[in-house]
Amino acid sequence: MTLSDDILSHSAWPSSPGVIHGFTTKATLAGGDGLDQILGLPRLRGRFHHAGRLKQVHGCEVRVEDGGVVEPRTGDALVSDTPGILLTIATADCLPVLLCAPRERPVVAAIHCGWRGLRAQIIGKTLQDLSRLFAADARDVQACFGPAIESRCYEIGPEIETPFGARSVVKADGRIFLDLAMEAQCQLQAGGVAPRNITQATWCTKCDPERFYSYRRDGPGTGRMINFIGVTPG
Repeated sequence: MTLSDDILSHSAWPSSPGVIHGFTTKATLAGGDGLDQILGLPRLRGRFHHAGRLKQVHGCEVRVEDGGVVEPRTGDALVSDTPGILLTIATADCLPVLLCAPRERPVVAAIHCGWRGLRAQIIGKTLQDLSRLFAADARDVQACFGPAIESRCYEIGPEIETPFGARSVVKADGRIFLDLAMEAQCQLQAGGVAPRNITQATWCTKCDPERFYSYRRDGPGTGRMINFIGVTPG
């Protein structure tokens, strides 16, 4: 990942021109997380007229964003093919997953993936809605991950382990850890996304207090990073 203007992004992702994405850091918004601040960022200013957001509830509800709703709805994933609309999700340890289906009019999605959402198959539901609503083929979908808590820092209890199993659970010294990125990768592949189309991240939010907010490290009063993707007009 590259860092520019205090925003992280994946170089050359996605392959579709006109799609902009990024993952903010603590420094990006100078202590705030307002959507007006997001729209005013240098790389976004003048390109997007609306930023969609959600009241995230750690579920599997997917919402279509077309700019017509001002107040945030409950849900944990946003999808859109409308140019000028920015999709945003907030995280502070959970895994942000961004999707793009490249075509003449790209379709994009932003997914908030905590253990509850992954248990509820939020990724599979989003892929299904991309297909149902926009005729997007999962085989063409490109996915990228943003900064999140890594497995070595994400200890869980045995009651959480059961729905996931060996593919994304790590056990060491009598402790249990969950690998959110591995689980998300498995769910993407199960939904038809090719492994070569999944771009990983290597930043741990809990281990980097200077750059990231972390719920596990700092508690419920911590701030949130804003993760975004959108299609520019024209």
